Amino acid sequence: MPRYLSVLAKLIHHRYILAGIGAMLVGLAVLIAVKVTKIVLFPPEGVEIFMIRTESPNGTSLEGTKNLLRSVELEVAKLPKEELKDFLTTIGIQQQDPNDPETRRGTEYGQIILYLTPETERKRIASEIIEDLRGKIGSPPGLKRVLFERINPGPPVGKPVSIGVRGNTYESIMPAVHSLKEVVAKIDGVLDVNDNYTMGKEQLDVDIDYREAAAAGLSVANIGNTVRAAFEGLVATTIRTLDEEVDVRVFLTKEQREESEALNTLKILNPAGFLVPLTSVAKIKRSQEVSVRSHENNEREVRVTADVNTDKISAWEANNVVRTKLGDLTTQFPGITFFFGGEDEDTQESMASLGRAFLIA
Repeated sequence: MPRYLSVLAKLIHHRYILAGIGAMLVGLAVLIAVKVTKIVLFPPEGVEIFMIRTESPNGTSLEGTKNLLRSVELEVAKLPKEELKDFLTTIGIQQQDPNDPETRRGTEYGQIILYLTPETERKRIASEIIEDLRGKIGSPPGLKRVLFERINPGPPVGKPVSIGVRGNTYESIMPAVHSLKEVVAKIDGVLDVNDNYTMGKEQLDVDIDYREAAAAGLSVANIGNTVRAAFEGLVATTIRTLDEEVDVRVFLTKEQREESEALNTLKILNPAGFLVPLTSVAKIKRSQEVSVRSHENNEREVRVTADVNTDKISAWEANNVVRTKLGDLTTQFPGITFFFGGEDEDTQESMASLGRAFLIA
């Protein structure tokens, strides 16, 4: 006890030096945590499910997408049984679950969900299996892109890199998106850079000249009904059998419906009984519109996303690298704003909460 009292007396006598040393140690610990320690709040360990998402050229049929996915399925099927439990291929949609806000629908989309055995029963972790498949699958001919996505256990979080690019028009947003994707793709350890800007299928627009249509005695309804009847069909009559009625639908042949030139030869019957060529009262134009328009805070937004190889870089570090480049991008694209979301947003919230708890402690 006397020894303890003597030590305590010396410490109290040098209390300012002791407090300074304590503050230095706390500051050093914080510095090491920020500068040296790799911050991974949502580590990819324990992953037992991941997805391979593919995209074919716009307009590819369901059958065409199915055929293009066969080479990917063959590589998946080669995985050893002690690693792969089962896999499920879906054509025409990409989504994790029915409530997935990033759901994409279209005949050009496909995905394969792989269900792995428990991590304790296999030699390789999910990230190693993904990298092995990535190298073997490569870029199959006919597919625009092949992306891999882990489904981490625990609470749902966004992509490791998820940056919203907002502006008034897509014409002003997309150049900034392309530049941002180039910045993100150059970061070592960042994989599968993508964005959610999706164009729909090419379409033919019938632009009616109202003056010419009125002169020919045609209304918009006459023209629209004739075009619909030609491609979708019109019930001309009904055949009655013993127990049911069968509609007889009349439309162009399959070959004609698959040819855009069919519109140029289409004729419309006017009230006077004359056949008026569609091209004399309307112009046929090709166009392609955005499939899905995303908005945030009343602004149009295109989101750039990417995954990371946690052996090389963490999501925290990757996002911080992008932050250092935002000044140049903001100067280059005035009127465009950038917002970080996904895992980075969750990490920022967690770190802020951790900081408050640290101060209270």
